[in-house]
Amino acid sequence: MLLAYGHAKIEWQGVTYSLAPTFANIAKIGSPSEIVDDFKSFISSINPVYKFNIALSVLRACCDRDLPEAFTGRTVFMSGKLKYVQPAHGVNVFSDIITLAEHCFIHGVCGKVEQDDNEKDGEPLKEFDAYAFMEMSRVHLGMSREEAQNLTMTEFIRMMRAKFPEQKDKDKPSRSEEKDMLAWYFDKDKAH
Repeated sequence: MLLAYGHAKIEWQGVTYSLAPTFANIAKIGSPSEIVDDFKSFISSINPVYKFNIALSVLRACCDRDLPEAFTGRTVFMSGKLKYVQPAHGVNVFSDIITLAEHCFIHGVCGKVEQDDNEKDGEPLKEFDAYAFMEMSRVHLGMSREEAQNLTMTEFIRMMRAKFPEQKDKDKPSRSEEKDMLAWYFDKDKAH
């Protein structure tokens, strides 16, 4: 299991359920804009049942087999509201499902890597086109279609950095150097 790339597993009643937030699996969540909308809704939602509902769809997309409702529980509409129905086994896995989905979203859509000093902050995503990343993997990393679709975003970023390391611009300060200079400037400015 490649935990550093976002893979995870659930073991329940002697069965192992493997989770892999690969490009192919993340694409199952929906269209490129639906993936980003679900991610934003998941992160920003203050309604835990709504968050759980999104989490279940993410785990189902990333799992190698059907996750049984008997393990996860489920959501239903009752009296016009989304409600959580706890699984019959009585163990509350509600927060675990949400945590695993967050893990899959981060490794599958954003990538979990240290930001390079030379990288610029980008614009917020409006779409996540998993197929575009698969194509880049095939072109730039020489991968087959199957290899490319089985990458997570974390793995993709790490491989691209290894193949195309950033060259530091000697005339441009790094991100940490910029922060140090700004702190020095504001401290000096306060003294006057």
